[in-house]
Amino acid sequence: MRVDAVIPVFGHGHLLPEAINSLANQEVPLSVLIIDDGNVPAIEVPDAPADGCVERISIVRQEANGGIAAARNLGLQHCTGDAIIFLDADDLLQPGAISRLASEMQSNECDATYGLVEEFGFGITEARIAKADGQPALLAGSTLLRKSSVDALGAFDETLGVGEFIDFMARAQRRKWNIKPIHVPVLRRRIHDRNTSWSGDPADFLRVVRRHILDGKGSPKT
Repeated sequence: MRVDAVIPVFGHGHLLPEAINSLANQEVPLSVLIIDDGNVPAIEVPDAPADGCVERISIVRQEANGGIAAARNLGLQHCTGDAIIFLDADDLLQPGAISRLASEMQSNECDATYGLVEEFGFGITEARIAKADGQPALLAGSTLLRKSSVDALGAFDETLGVGEFIDFMARAQRRKWNIKPIHVPVLRRRIHDRNTSWSGDPADFLRVVRRHILDGKGSPKT
């Protein structure tokens, strides 16, 4: 299985080399696509890890910042592998994470597989597992997506500044995707004062919740 790792970058360019280095020891062939989402100065192509998993690193640049959903959609247009993972530039993958997710995907013919998220950074004295409503958090960087399934589902909603992945996966669940977890940490999420989930518009999260609750009751989308 060939995997594309799409890394949108806006404002975290200094952390990008760490994200790229975390793609070492993934045990599957990787193509890395960096989306420079209007950075000034422009992002430069970093060196690939020495272990050889990363076969190619390329950059697509946007003149102006379009937001995370638009950056991911641009990345989708350039992906040619069997599966995709969206890694934020300020986060890190655990060694072997992609191979574990890919193995689960192939064994169970999944549309998506995801693992646990370990948080570190601001205000955290020791690493902890991220949770939402008491359940393990589901983030873009902890989820491997089958490319053909994504193509059939459609793009991220570019009107959402935050909550776009929640919206995407809610649509996937409504389409009865086969989504399986693996119960090991696959992503290290860096907590800091510029996390999108903290700095974004809370109204976008409310739109996502309202949209899918109303959908479930047969009401039109808003």
